[in-house]
Amino acid sequence: MHVSQTSFVGNIRILQFLNNSTITRIINRFRECGSVSDRKRSERQAILTEAKLADVEKMLQRSLSKSLIRLSAQSGISYRSAQKAMKLHLRAYHVRCVKEMKDLGKEKRLVYCRWFRAFVGNHGTEEFDQVFFTDEVWFHLSGYVNSQNNRSWSSENPRVLHEWPSHYQKIGEWCAVSRRRIVGPISFETTVNSPVYQDIITQFIALLEVDEREGRLQQHGATCLTSNETMQFLCEIFGDRLISKGLWPPRSPDLSPADFLLWGYLKGIVSKIRIHWMTSRGTFRRRLTASVYRCSTG
Repeated sequence: MHVSQTSFVGNIRILQFLNNSTITRIINRFRECGSVSDRKRSERQAILTEAKLADVEKMLQRSLSKSLIRLSAQSGISYRSAQKAMKLHLRAYHVRCVKEMKDLGKEKRLVYCRWFRAFVGNHGTEEFDQVFFTDEVWFHLSGYVNSQNNRSWSSENPRVLHEWPSHYQKIGEWCAVSRRRIVGPISFETTVNSPVYQDIITQFIALLEVDEREGRLQQHGATCLTSNETMQFLCEIFGDRLISKGLWPPRSPDLSPADFLLWGYLKGIVSKIRIHWMTSRGTFRRRLTASVYRCSTG
């Protein structure tokens, strides 16, 4: 009896947190079915039928950048259903920002593509073992903190700060990519001008194997790479085996393997590196060189 009274008092204490409508609903449920348990829910009819999915696909084909909110309103389904419908067959891709391509640039791309096709027809794909596509990039060593994704849980504001130097530490890397392997990385720490670039090319030549020294070199059309002094230096080494300004089309990073693939892969690796050792240039270079080697050897 004492246990029953204690249980009843506990239940009464729970009741003080329930409002009148909830109590009334529980009483009515007990009168109807003799239990206060929730009724077994019936199976809901699927909203995303084949016909509805076909309608959603047609709407997206008319406007590929349509937002989920607008798609939901136009198709008559919920936001969650619209999100689920898109994930069944589609993936979201970010817009890439590239430099504007003028008509003259498009024509130069066609000229290069015709030359490239003729080159492959005359020499075969094996010749690309000795064709080096080059590019350079800057790596920032100070690390990166996304304040939107980093949280410190506390009952009071812990005032967590991330300090970075006034001048970001950075190191430049240059690589040459052929079908056979990747030569580099070759580091530089100042803005690339004619003397710096000539020093990079000198280091590059020293890293080549004997059969590669008669190969071709591709470079983009930056001023420091195509100045009279630099072009004279390059022509003495490569002669007519230089793919540069005049043949290489402007604003065409997608045609260079280093710019199109290699740097994105390496920066993806660097972004996973913990900040506490990023200030060590030696450690950074060892990790980067190891990553390039793994990429080169497969």
